[in-house]
Amino acid sequence: EKGRAFVYNHLHFTVKYTPLSQEDQQKQRAKDMKAGTLLEDDDLAGMHRVIAFVAKPYSLLHGPNPASLCTSSNFTALDMYQPLPADSPQIVWRVILMRALRRDFTKYNRVEVDPEDLHEETGWKLVHKDVFRPPTHAWLLAALAGTGAQLLGMTFAVLVTACLGFVAPANRGVLVTVLLVFFVFLGMYAGYISARLLKVWGQPSWRYIFATGTIVPGIAFVTFFIINLAVRTQSRAGAVPMATMIAVLAMWFCISLPLVFVGAVVGYKRDTIKLPVATNQIPRCVPPASWHMNPWITVAIGGILCVY
Repeated sequence: EKGRAFVYNHLHFTVKYTPLSQEDQQKQRAKDMKAGTLLEDDDLAGMHRVIAFVAKPYSLLHGPNPASLCTSSNFTALDMYQPLPADSPQIVWRVILMRALRRDFTKYNRVEVDPEDLHEETGWKLVHKDVFRPPTHAWLLAALAGTGAQLLGMTFAVLVTACLGFVAPANRGVLVTVLLVFFVFLGMYAGYISARLLKVWGQPSWRYIFATGTIVPGIAFVTFFIINLAVRTQSRAGAVPMATMIAVLAMWFCISLPLVFVGAVVGYKRDTIKLPVATNQIPRCVPPASWHMNPWITVAIGGILCVY
């Protein structure tokens, strides 16, 4: 009005209802008998069923409404259901809203409450329903877990081979070659583990599988390439030949990475891992940790301990 905008800051509600029919009364009586309670006929006759809610918006500053208070005149009784016209300017919530709310309340009331949850929670009971919640960067954790399983399998395979006498630990060149070969061919295991974790967390994606096969090997290859380049500038005799670097790169992209995708295909086809405990829909509020519990500080302390 005259270039000014008014906001509807109030709603005038009207509740429309109708008495229960004979059929509805019989259904209600059957429900009460099943629940172990019995209502008198006078009580059933006095019950009503909500037909619709009508909300009419208005602004007190723009157009005061004398019926802004909730009084008995806001309740309109209907002898029978009469649907409102579709082009009505009023906002109407029909019986669908009531039925949806009734279903939601019924579903929430049926949730089984663990008797142990009624006691004071300490220790494992305090966090057991949040342990298996998907982390913030689930794809990174899946990639690191898959590569960790690959390294663990490589270590076990090399130890078994050395114990059987096929590899002499004194021959470092052969030992490094065997390590590299086992790591390359165990890429299938890395893809399988990552796919299983991603499926549990509901984030299956081939991009994350590609990250599994490239993040850790890529960091290792770039680091080794920079060190080898620095050694080459000082002495060519101690540096790894460029042909060997190209061969390692070819083994990575032509053997290890395809095997990672093969393992992921197998992992995605398997059934989802069933978690031993249910996860709460609302995450538990975690109090802030002390300064010495910062992840970067714990990683640095762990590295120092490993050095010593």
